[in-house]
Amino acid sequence: MIGANLRFGSGSTSNSSNSSRVFQCHPGGETEATVIFSLGGLGMAANIALMTLILTKKQLRSFILPSPTL
Repeated sequence: MIGANLRFGSGSTSNSSNSSRVFQCHPGGETEATVIFSLGGLGMAANIALMTLILTKKQLRSFILPSPTL
């Protein structure tokens, strides 16, 4: 994926097996990956907390849709 700034192998265009392909990230790639995974984990934790809150509070479970008026 060139858009993600990843390169396969050492840059040569020869046919080689899949075992010799290596991802090469730019220097800040590890830090960026850590930040993205941390934000993803926090987002999942917030969603689980919200679902738990909805399931434990009976008042939040009984949602009634308003009837359409013409």
